[in-house]
Parts: sequence; C-alpha cells; structure tokens
Amino acid sequence: MTPNQLNRLLTLRPSEFPEPLLGSYRMHGLDDTVCFDRRGRYGPYGLGSNRSSAAIIEIEGSSEELQWNDVSWGSLQKTCISDNWNELMPVAGNDRSKEILHRSAVLVRTWDSYEYEENDLQNIRSLVSELSLQSRGQYEVFLFVHVKDSSLPIWSDQQTYNDVLRRSVPQEFRDMAVLWNEAQCAQAYPSTGTNE
Repeated sequence: MTPNQLNRLLTLRPSEFPEPLLGSYRMHGLDDTVCFDRRGRYGPYGLGSNRSSAAIIEIEGSSEELQWNDVSWGSLQKTCISDNWNELMPVAGNDRSKEILHRSAVLVRTWDSYEYEENDLQNIRSLVSELSLQSRGQYEVFLFVHVKDSSLPIWSDQQTYNDVLRRSVPQEFRDMAVLWNEAQCAQAYPSTGTNE
C-alpha cells in the first residue's frame, strides 16, 4: 500500500457519519467521502506549533517559520478584493455582460475583554483564508468587538480607539476589527428604542 493510499484510507468518512446540518459539501466542491483530523484541518493555521506566535509551513519543498504577528488578515482581504474587483463588480470594470456577484460580510462578534485561545486564533485564520481569500473576496470577515464600557469615547477619540483595539485584539486581526459600544449604537439608531 502506498502512503497516498494509506492516507486516503485513514481520512475516509466513517459509514455512519451524519450529513451536515447546515451547508453543503457539493456546493463548495468538497469531496464528501473524506474527513479531516484536527492536525490536517488546523495545522496550517498553527495547531501543533510549539509557539503560539509562529507556525512551520511548507512552501515548495522547504520549511519556513511563519510569524503570525507579521500577518495582517484585514490587509490580505483588502488586497484580495482589490485584485478581484472586476470580477466582483464587473459594472465598475465596464463589463456589463457579467453578473454582479453578491458580497457578504461575516461578523465574528466578540468583546473587549475576551481572552483569545489558540483554538480561536486558528478558527479565525481559517475563516479568513478559506472563506474570504478562497472566494476571491466574495466574503469579508470582520471581528465585531463590543466595548463594554460605554463611557470610552471610541468614536470621537482616535487614540482611545487605538488603545482599546491594541489591548483587546491580537495583532494579526487588528486591521479587520471594528469596535462598537451600546452608546454608539443608540446614537446611530435612535428610533430602535432602549433597554430601559
């Protein structure tokens, strides 16, 4: 048995494996006869690394250490959108024969005192990579960070915004994070009522 055959046998989906409750393998072009183990699924995003700030990746046969703090996931998404703008918005590219693809924002809601664990970091990295970048910008992932202290002037004072962002969100995700608080929402949407 070759290593490829053995690997295929080890990743075959068990016979009683349930169908997904949401979504579809076929819709995304995934092979529904295989499943991932945790190392295969999250290894590229840091699982198994002995340091939380780095991962060893294979690029064209050689190993490199990837420093997660050097990655700016928001910038990667913006570059992807820019590179694929004519496909996403063909009217803007003067090609009216193409259908405009609908874009979607994916909000990962969190709060300013949230303690990100390794599993959180790996999941967010995989969301951006697999949902946003692989769709060529059709989806864009944001961290929607609830600042619990409504007295902080996060909208009117850039320094306060930056300070809260710096202490609340891991460096690699800061440029895809949006801070908000209840006071800000009450000002932006006054007719929705309050919790009083």
